[in-house]
Amino acid sequence: YRERDSVTVAPPPARPTTAPRPAPATTHAATTRQAAAAQQAIHGPTLAIIRPLAYPLAAMLFLMGFGLAFKARFKGWAGETAVALHLKQYGFEAQHDLILQEPDGGLTQLDHVVRTPRGLTVVETKNYSGLIFGSAHESRWTQRIGQQSHSFQNPLRQNYRHVEALRSTIGEVPVRGLVVFTGDARFPKGMPEGVVTLRELGERLTAEPGPDADPAQLDRAWSRLARLSRNDKRTRAAHLDQLQSRFGRDNSVPAGYLLMGVGALLALLA
Repeated sequence: YRERDSVTVAPPPARPTTAPRPAPATTHAATTRQAAAAQQAIHGPTLAIIRPLAYPLAAMLFLMGFGLAFKARFKGWAGETAVALHLKQYGFEAQHDLILQEPDGGLTQLDHVVRTPRGLTVVETKNYSGLIFGSAHESRWTQRIGQQSHSFQNPLRQNYRHVEALRSTIGEVPVRGLVVFTGDARFPKGMPEGVVTLRELGERLTAEPGPDADPAQLDRAWSRLARLSRNDKRTRAAHLDQLQSRFGRDNSVPAGYLLMGVGALLALLA
């Protein structure tokens, strides 16, 4: 009997496993299309609701901004134009929209200077509606439209500065002042002396009391006014700066431009 040598048999080598083949890489264009499709799925219904409202909202913002930026300017222009046409209809010679230097060195703007046989009349125009409350001695007057009230400078006092500026400029002939309301404003407590409506302006100028001015002096004063009045851009900018320093900056104009810009941008993006 022969004993067999024990032999240790190594296990067979493991069969190498094959790694799973990676999925083909997604292209950039395909990824972009998938992202766009996902956004469309999420935001599509919302945009479909909002887009029809974009143009009306843009128009509303633009019109609101236009009103803030230009309403006061257009209103003043409309009133002054109505007065100029009325004066022309009655045959009065007039100079319009003048800037003169005041006795203290400042600048002041005159709406109209009218030549009559008795001298010169400074006409201050107010294009107001509603109810007006005020007297010659009050510093502020009140405009009431419905339940809303707005105070404004006494136009008689305002025009007094204009009269003094004109007197210091020409100095030869009588100078008077008159305030005309061109809108449908009413004075429940009576209209102060020196204030007329547009309908009354022509007759009031024609019936001014007092003797006639010397024609030669009146001619010289009229020519001097035309020569010394200033209407260039630099003078107007200086006058605007003076008003802003005296009464504060009017923020409605830049706010109006901002709303107009937002409305235009919204219309472009819609």
